[in-house]
Amino acid sequence: MLVAEQTGLTQTQFNDLINSRPDYFRLENASDNMGHRNEKPGNGDLQDIINDINEFKRKRGIR
Repeated sequence: MLVAEQTGLTQTQFNDLINSRPDYFRLENASDNMGHRNEKPGNGDLQDIINDINEFKRKRGIR
């Protein structure tokens, strides 16, 4: 994800972020994933995501 790179997360840190947000992310089978069946509509504003990542980094002591 580009925003993870922009905020300086490593792949391991990004994986930890995703795994710590089960209310945002979940495993899906290929058909549901490709059909975008269970996706929540987004508003295109990345600032909320950036703020969440920065809060995650702060709590974990990540610079």
